Amino acid sequence: MDTTLVSHRIAVQCRQIIDLHLPDYIDSAQRMLQVPLSPADTIHPMLRKVYGLAEEVVNPDSDDATSQEAWDNLHVLVDNYLDGKWSTTCLTAVIIYGLINTDKLDHTFSIAITRQNGKSVVESGEKTLRLLAEKLASSLNPAQTDAWFLQNLIERLPAKHADFHLQSAHVIEQLLE
Repeated sequence: MDTTLVSHRIAVQCRQIIDLHLPDYIDSAQRMLQVPLSPADTIHPMLRKVYGLAEEVVNPDSDDATSQEAWDNLHVLVDNYLDGKWSTTCLTAVIIYGLINTDKLDHTFSIAITRQNGKSVVESGEKTLRLLAEKLASSLNPAQTDAWFLQNLIERLPAKHADFHLQSAHVIEQLLE
């Protein structure tokens, strides 16, 4: 199913729950959390944030002011999504390499390559992996769309680099806040 249609269906269901005007907004948030989600990476990041806010509303450790603020922000996000006022997003390649010690994973290290409008930022706490990612990024055609650029970068990742073994790599879309 088209991810835009899935996201729209979820947003409409959230709006319908808001419109029920249940006596307690916490009840509404709990009902929202029951709306079936597709895998999280197939819905718009604004709706992933709606679910995060709903979880904050129902969190028993949240005070009333925090819950009310989360509920108000949730309203705005759902309305903005349905009105086509989408928040700015970026794409990030999330890459995990691991150190293997005697046939078992000992440590993991991550690389995040964020790209928006043709500009990239590479982040990693591990210098060797950061340099690898920067070298790969500089070898790609910068005129590619952000999605193609990151996908092509992932395809070029070596399974093993120095003592590091590739564990996973995927691209996510996330909100810029």
